[in-house]
Amino acid sequence: MIIAIDGPSASGKSTIAEELGMRLNFKFISSGYLYRVITLIAQKFTLNEYDLLSESKVLELISQNDIKFNGVHFLLNGENIVTHILNEKIDLQVSLYSSYGGIRHIVNKKLKEIVKLGNDNYIIEGRDITTVVFPEAEFKVYLDASVKVRALRRYKQRDGDIILEELEQALGRRDEIDKNREYGKLKLAADVFYIDTSYKCLEDVCRIIIETFNLKKML
Repeated sequence: MIIAIDGPSASGKSTIAEELGMRLNFKFISSGYLYRVITLIAQKFTLNEYDLLSESKVLELISQNDIKFNGVHFLLNGENIVTHILNEKIDLQVSLYSSYGGIRHIVNKKLKEIVKLGNDNYIIEGRDITTVVFPEAEFKVYLDASVKVRALRRYKQRDGDIILEELEQALGRRDEIDKNREYGKLKLAADVFYIDTSYKCLEDVCRIIIETFNLKKML
């Protein structure tokens, strides 16, 4: 079984999906983490962190590196690099690299392979998960929140090492990129369960989703 969770950046997808995975005993996967791993690969190749590589070059670099999922984390050449992909440096470019059609194809293929080979129940979060990658998921959720709330959440996650106003502006730009990208644009699936998390705590959101999920299973 697959539970797919979609929504804009910093809407709580990873936090909520991971918590739901523990409560429901589903394996948790974040497609965003995979895009961040690819962004890290690209940034290791560039001399300047602001340089942006061409799609063909990134695809070449991906083919030269080994990306695997160990059931908990994505590994890059056998190393758990989760602490290296959750930072502002990666934030600056991940949405740009994830807009490349070839890269999205590789990520989507990798996610489908993991699910096919794993033979487990999965809760998978990311933009376009409910519309492109797993439109056949048994339960689809779209998490939303205002830009101000999302910026504040990300600010707290980073221990205040970035200016809040700049973060809000960056998220606004990210939204525009995600909504207007050629491949895998951010949008609502027709049969998705929508929930605004702006003024809801983690416990409330998880409770609402689990209750709705259980009701759906009974139908």
